[in-house]
Amino acid sequence: MGARGPDEATSDTTRPGRRVALIAAPQRQLPFPARPSQLFGPSEFFTLAITLAGRTADRIYILSPRYGLLVPDGPVIAPYRIDPPDLWPPARRRAWAEGILAALLRHLRPDDICVFYAGRAYRETVQYRLTQLGYRCEIPLQGLTPDSQIEHLRAAVAATEQ
Repeated sequence: MGARGPDEATSDTTRPGRRVALIAAPQRQLPFPARPSQLFGPSEFFTLAITLAGRTADRIYILSPRYGLLVPDGPVIAPYRIDPPDLWPPARRRAWAEGILAALLRHLRPDDICVFYAGRAYRETVQYRLTQLGYRCEIPLQGLTPDSQIEHLRAAVAATEQ
């Protein structure tokens, strides 16, 4: 299964339960403008998460504190330095999450399953609102330490190698 961009027409409108991966954009980035999938490449977490999502999800989106909802192969964007959402005041985090949700809902079908590869600050409001709207959400790394998340992702990527 490969990821598709948000504007790409799909022929699988009758297949239930598309898996939609939502990956947190890391602070570690290239020092020059690049497509989102490349810009965040220096982060091992991001590289493993996007590799796994590319093999197991139907669509992939990146949750960026600066740019909002991104597609991996979207337009070139500039690197940025901004505090991550867990350091933001609650009102700012909610406003950002509502923007992410509004953009995401334009691309979701009612039976889609949202799979978060993101910490609580990135996903909490979005996940809560998606659940309220009837979407299923999965958080495969919930409760794991950062080192354990990397180990889990490494194992999951290895298990999906062909």
